[in-house]
Amino acid sequence: MARALLDRRHVSAAISARVRRRRFLLSVHPADGSDLVLLGGDAGGWVIPLRALTPSSVCYLVGIGHDISLELELARRVGCRMHSFDPVPEALAYAHDAAAGHPEIAIHPVGVWSSDATLVFHRPARHGHISYSAVDLHGTEPGFRAPVRSVVSLMCEFGDDHLDLLKLSAEGAEYAILEHVLEHRVPVGTLCVEFSQPAQLRQIRAAVDNLQRANFRLVNVRIDATGWGWHTTFVSERAAR
Repeated sequence: MARALLDRRHVSAAISARVRRRRFLLSVHPADGSDLVLLGGDAGGWVIPLRALTPSSVCYLVGIGHDISLELELARRVGCRMHSFDPVPEALAYAHDAAAGHPEIAIHPVGVWSSDATLVFHRPARHGHISYSAVDLHGTEPGFRAPVRSVVSLMCEFGDDHLDLLKLSAEGAEYAILEHVLEHRVPVGTLCVEFSQPAQLRQIRAAVDNLQRANFRLVNVRIDATGWGWHTTFVSERAAR
């Protein structure tokens, strides 16, 4: 038992050290002072410029899993309109219960992608997890098929001409969604992206470079102790002006 505990501590320390080394390969330019606020729990929390959001803000939150603490904090502190998307039945059942009594949080049983289609979602790598992947992130068996929508298609349906906050936690689909958002020049004020792991650092760097060329400033990188949660926050320079 003692040896097992030491092995786990050694692995955890090694992962944390590797994460710290890799983290600083991304250039972070924070927003002014206390403007950045961590909203939500440890797993589902995101650092955002809270003052950029008002009760009239429009938020699209892609990926629910088993944590809508961000939605609940936004409901409590801002009261803005939110659309949350996830095709996984277990996530939807959880979200409908957790969001009860919050009419500003709309739950949609679809995934988000670069186009409107039907995709196969592959099973999580870890037993008990409910994060299925449309890009087979972990090389696992197919789980189910589900409809997916593009951001532009959703905005047309809901009558939105801009997004004040777009959060992507999409199990590897974030790259396709980001390409779509940039290609269509979707007006986004704050962009929160989880770069799902495992992923090659050069793939993440390429996505970050593309966002920076499109005038998005990386203002925060938050990586949990396991190294699996890479939460990044970007702010549109155009929206800041």
